[in-house]
Amino acid sequence: MSVDPEWTPNYCTKNWWVDFLYLNNAIRYKEQCYGVSWYLSADMQMFIFTPVILVPLAIKKSYGIITALVLLALSTIANVIQMYHYYFPPSEGGFKGGEDPRMTVDLSAYDALMYNAPWIRCQVYIVGMLTGVLLHSFKKLKIPMIIQIVGWITTAAIFYGCMFSLKSYFLGHVIPLGWRTLFSAASKPLWGVALSWIVVTCYYGYGSVINSFMSWTIWVPLGRLSYSTYLVHVMVINYVYGQSQQLFVYANFFQLFTMFILPLIFCSFTFALFWSSAFELGFGKLETALINRLIRSRPQPMPVRPRALTLNTPVPQIPPEKHGNPTGHFRKSVSKEISAEANDLVHRPQQHNSTIEMPIDTIKL
Repeated sequence: MSVDPEWTPNYCTKNWWVDFLYLNNAIRYKEQCYGVSWYLSADMQMFIFTPVILVPLAIKKSYGIITALVLLALSTIANVIQMYHYYFPPSEGGFKGGEDPRMTVDLSAYDALMYNAPWIRCQVYIVGMLTGVLLHSFKKLKIPMIIQIVGWITTAAIFYGCMFSLKSYFLGHVIPLGWRTLFSAASKPLWGVALSWIVVTCYYGYGSVINSFMSWTIWVPLGRLSYSTYLVHVMVINYVYGQSQQLFVYANFFQLFTMFILPLIFCSFTFALFWSSAFELGFGKLETALINRLIRSRPQPMPVRPRALTLNTPVPQIPPEKHGNPTGHFRKSVSKEISAEANDLVHRPQQHNSTIEMPIDTIKL
């Protein structure tokens, strides 16, 4: 039982198998056990289909890059088609903005077909994979100063545009379909490009103050808790808000930040610490132990002991008339002397005395 005003029917006992199979973002999406778990399904589905890019990438790097770009284009086209077909809003349906009266489905369909759909979400995923290819291909990369300036300005513009372009929509105005479609199709891949720029510049030593800030050691424990915090933050928010029997009135940003945002962040990370200790760390170690056990149980090839060489072991003769170096870089006269010396050293090691005397410049390197 619960006294939470936002309490909804418990779908977990009914639809547990949908979550277990990572299909809750497509099947019975209106009756999800836990709302934010859609991301786990979408992420797993995209992970399963990564060989579509990785296999061509393993064959030839250009094949993998072309495949990734084609899939990125197809995802963007699907985004545009669905926006024009259903007259969807530019952002997630949970935020009540200006709704187009021509929209042919309810807002929950937006979640299933756009917000939670892996064929739409894969835009950022593909951008991340291409960034990984770049980092793997170039151990060092020189970025000219003009490119750095343009890159940082573009990154800041992308962040600003993605966060504030929908102000009119959230104020209740209906944005023209063309602008809604542009934001829906371009915001996610551009956001991924902006994040990739930060990663690339910091990786190659051009991050400056941003790299120092992001490398701050305090982010290490918080970063390890980020996944668990994502899972539990909705429970924390619903519990805190559910204790109130009155409406929350926005006064100013300072009040919002100090009385709601900071306490919720602190409570979410604190709860995530216990959640991670109870579930994530334990199951992670169990998974590692099982994988190691499976690896050890696989039949291993028997080691082959190398045959010991003795003075009686037959050694193939090096023909003195042929060059000692297969590429022929040594002069012919020098190679004959080296061949003779080598044969003499192999067959008469006790009596061998080197007689080759030549300046270093007689060898073509």
